[in-house]
Amino acid sequence: MIRIILILLLLGLSPRVVSNDYATTKKERNLISKGNEQYINGNYKEAVNSYRNALAVNPLSQVAEFNLSSALINLPEKDYDKKGTKPINEAVSILKQLLGSNNKNIVMKALYNLGNISYNDKDYASSIDYYKKVLRLDPNNDKARKYLRMAQLKQEQSNKNKDKQQNKEENKEENKEQNETKNKSQQQEQNNSNQSQNNQTQSRDSIKAEQENINDVNAERILKSIENKEQETLMRIHQRNKKTQRTDKNAYSRYIEKPW
Repeated sequence: MIRIILILLLLGLSPRVVSNDYATTKKERNLISKGNEQYINGNYKEAVNSYRNALAVNPLSQVAEFNLSSALINLPEKDYDKKGTKPINEAVSILKQLLGSNNKNIVMKALYNLGNISYNDKDYASSIDYYKKVLRLDPNNDKARKYLRMAQLKQEQSNKNKDKQQNKEENKEENKEQNETKNKSQQQEQNNSNQSQNNQTQSRDSIKAEQENINDVNAERILKSIENKEQETLMRIHQRNKKTQRTDKNAYSRYIEKPW
């Protein structure tokens, strides 16, 4: 139903039915006329049935086929008697078959309706192609020319949007690659910084260890020097004491008389 409303509102037109001038039998003509009246009154479900009945009388009736496609375009999906598909799909199939008709008027109308359907499906390239074919058959068809221009403008806008979206995606990918490169560079710099800090730490530890070794050696030297000095002092004191003892002995011996 939404698709049908779009066709009516966006294009400002309704698919036209073809008169029954080409009908071959009275019954066929009566059924087509009945369907046309129902179509005009908005009774699309009844119109579809009437056109199908006309085709039952004459399966080759291109008038009944075209009018059936017009009714199907307007038919709500809930009223469609074929499940698993949509009425618009059957309408498109019928219109494409009618492009092989020898009746120029029917071919032109089929092309026009296919252009309208493509336009509302936002298939602007196809709609442009259909409208151009209409104008080849009828260069004075102002509506086809008007909607051709509308489709071309929509196509241009669509292409710009696609280009914009493509550029956006390319920029996004480029930014992603730049961010990845930047992150890798930052990570490498961080790794280098960490390595440098580790090297500095190891260097300081090495220097500290060497200093500690040097301090230990100096301490041993100082202790050894102190010990040597103490030993020298003790030796001097010992020598002095020995000398004093000898002096005292000599003095004592001078005061004692030798026995006779």
